[in-house]
Amino acid sequence: MTLETQENLEALLNENSSSGNIHLSDLKSEAGAATLENVLSEISKLERIRALSLPSDLFSDFSRKRILWCKQRIAVEDLSEIRRHPAAVRYTLLSAFCYQREQEITDTLIELLITLIHKIGARAKRIVEKYC
Repeated sequence: MTLETQENLEALLNENSSSGNIHLSDLKSEAGAATLENVLSEISKLERIRALSLPSDLFSDFSRKRILWCKQRIAVEDLSEIRRHPAAVRYTLLSAFCYQREQEITDTLIELLITLIHKIGARAKRIVEKYC
């Protein structure tokens, strides 16, 4: 893992910065209802994770079960607990969390977009039926 990637992972833990960046607490949150605002929020999360520049083969030797365990551990720990881990453990857990969340957010975006398209179609059908 490069030094830049490590710094990017550490930046996820810095909740005090007011730069408008996405932080770990944002990545932990779920999408919510199918609205344009939530779609844009999920896209921002996905862009933030992809900007970490995690190597694509980082977890090639990990089982899916192990990755999910790491993800769940980060999901329930407070920032102070995460910061107390030794660097190697912290980076492994954070990387696994982001790796898994990237997949989950991608799936969520697809579901949100399908739901929005269905809503648009249903609304258009109601309008056509109302005026025809």
